[in-house]
Amino acid sequence: MNSWDELYLNIKNYGYKNQVLISGKPENEIEVCVSREGKILFSDGIHRFTIAKILGLKKVPVIVNIWHEEFYRKASQKISGNKITPKLLAKTLIKDNS
Repeated sequence: MNSWDELYLNIKNYGYKNQVLISGKPENEIEVCVSREGKILFSDGIHRFTIAKILGLKKVPVIVNIWHEEFYRKASQKISGNKITPKLLAKTLIKDNS
């Protein structure tokens, strides 16, 4: 059995685990970027992403590597009055992509 088969069976049997919480390192996590329009763009972690899609998982943890400056400015206006954090930015992103 190769490593991708093992990864598939592990995710299927135990669910998708956040790699940062397991090892303290972001290695091997799905990575995305956010476009100026607020679209999620795939960056890295194709095997985990593909396995999650095959298994029909609705949610998986990802690391957002890059937020386009224009999206950041627009999202910041929606968050006005609050300290801008990645978590608040992600909430605007999720609402916009729903």
